[in-house]
Amino acid sequence: MAEVSYSYQRTVLLAAHQSKVIQSNNLAWREQFERQNSRVSLTEQDELWAKIERSPYAHQFLPTLTEVIDPLKLDVLGYAAASCSTLGEAISLFQRYYALIGDGGDLFVMHTGSLLALEYVPRYQVTRQLRIEAVLVCIMELSKQLTGDRVSDMVVGLPNKPSASFTTLMKKYTKQPLVQCTTPCIRFPKQSLTLPVVTANKRLLPMLTNDLEQQHRALQGVSLEQKLSNWLVEEPELSRVQVATRLRCSERSLIRNLKQEGASFKQIRNLARQQVARKLIQTALPLDEIAHKLGYSDASAFIKAYKRWFGETPRKRG
Repeated sequence: MAEVSYSYQRTVLLAAHQSKVIQSNNLAWREQFERQNSRVSLTEQDELWAKIERSPYAHQFLPTLTEVIDPLKLDVLGYAAASCSTLGEAISLFQRYYALIGDGGDLFVMHTGSLLALEYVPRYQVTRQLRIEAVLVCIMELSKQLTGDRVSDMVVGLPNKPSASFTTLMKKYTKQPLVQCTTPCIRFPKQSLTLPVVTANKRLLPMLTNDLEQQHRALQGVSLEQKLSNWLVEEPELSRVQVATRLRCSERSLIRNLKQEGASFKQIRNLARQQVARKLIQTALPLDEIAHKLGYSDASAFIKAYKRWFGETPRKRG
């Protein structure tokens, strides 16, 4: 199940509260910050982001988020980035250890000519556009803070039309026009990667990096089979091609790696579909919509699969 660090969730909560997106009494608000959760589940994230998107003050959220985000509020990874010598080094650190902040998406570094593109591939579905925009503005704001506002000429790409608040925020970070691309990204001029980080600390960085590596190993201890199972429960319609693309490997490599774990994509997907089907069949959703969510072409195909799994048709609910 995709999770985020409690420190990032707390930053989002703070921005939501300060922008009046979320209203709460003092006791309830204090309790949000006093919990000792180290990771926040996808379900809790979805609930929070859906609430933000529905608010009449939603347009104030992104600008407020840029005001409250701070590398020193992002646990060890934030301190390590602030200790790097250059922006390029900090970007590489974020790209390697981003999952410690949130493993609901992936960051990839692509070198194209005179630019370095930092691509973000999300894996969640609820409030997808707003969450993508939030990640991009956080990266841009952190880049500005780390370099003392010296980074400029970033190029931002989105697959869909941006929100009005995101478009307005772009003026704060770059004079370059927004571009349309298949994957959300930020393109940095390569000369900006040599910009010094204003809080660089060469003595502290190795100790922080060692801590990050230990945390990363613990987080990555999940098997490929379990990782795919988590993804397919969240997105049952994912195909083998899509999963291989997400893992940045060929289908053949995916099949081979799963075989080494004694598993197969078909087996994992069927188990995930069964788990999701049991939940959805208790809802008021029509069968054709459930079939679509599970990746079936129509209700008939889903009914046959359901009967094969459970020995009865999905119309026998209860």
